[in-house]
Amino acid sequence: MLIGLSFITGVPQKLVENKQIIREFTQKGFEYWITLLISLAISSYAYGIYWCKHTLRFGRRLYPFWQSLFGATWGLATGLWMLGIVNIAGLISNSQPIILYFVSFIAISLWQALAQSHFWGVYISPEHDTEYSNRQKVWRAHVPHLACSLVLPVFFNAQLSFIGLQVLALVLTSIGLRMPVWWDKEKQVPPTLKKGLWGLPRTSGVKISN
Repeated sequence: MLIGLSFITGVPQKLVENKQIIREFTQKGFEYWITLLISLAISSYAYGIYWCKHTLRFGRRLYPFWQSLFGATWGLATGLWMLGIVNIAGLISNSQPIILYFVSFIAISLWQALAQSHFWGVYISPEHDTEYSNRQKVWRAHVPHLACSLVLPVFFNAQLSFIGLQVLALVLTSIGLRMPVWWDKEKQVPPTLKKGLWGLPRTSGVKISN
């Protein structure tokens, strides 16, 4: 669905028409490569170490290949859709990079918060958080990752690098939470839910008493 929405905003078409893969990795300067390396380091730590360390697995099995494939598909779809949001934000930013950055950051953050808590965490993902880790991951993983990775498409027009960082993040999270594969018939721990916007269910994480 997200890939389909990205086509509506014209992201895949622009990547092909502009020969983005050639331009992105042959015509960028020193600042781009430094920014990319910093983004890689922050995202790798945020999701490969912090996020995984504070994730509940409840004995779910590790299937590295299939979980990586799921995460890569998830990351590709998410990255394309996020770039679609950046394109839409560009319509109201008057092509000013600073304004575009902050408008895009706010819009993507709102979308992520609503989509993750009211859809993905409710209907797709098994339980993998406590109430505490659910809150902390926002500020220690999601926000730093988005803040650094968004610099690439906004200030360097490095759209493929941005998509690559989303793929990296979601491959790491898919492996980290041990995303169940479709043939695994083992009963999964359902997400812990509370009432959210308009009374709709949202994920809250497992409450652990002191």
